[in-house]
Amino acid sequence: MKKEFKKKEVTIEVAPEMAVTTIGLLRGFFPSIMEQVKENELMRSAYLHQMMDADVIKAMQEVLDEIYEKCIAQTSIREDLAGLMELLKDKESSQDDTAN
Repeated sequence: MKKEFKKKEVTIEVAPEMAVTTIGLLRGFFPSIMEQVKENELMRSAYLHQMMDADVIKAMQEVLDEIYEKCIAQTSIREDLAGLMELLKDKESSQDDTAN
């Protein structure tokens, strides 16, 4: 049985860079956290197990993704990283030129 989750607008004030870092870490560890929750003794309760079915976990992951994307859009992190990658690429290129 697929659960329906109704979206509502929620407004919070956070430092976008801190939110991106926090949510980014959480997104990375989320699958492992969910596995640990499922294996925990508390999850043996039928009620709690039902609450943590695949639809709920997928919806939770989508919430994390949406918060992350909205927060990162308020920062220059992607542009900064793209610039850094370009600098590293240029540095590698110049090292290759001097080695030849």
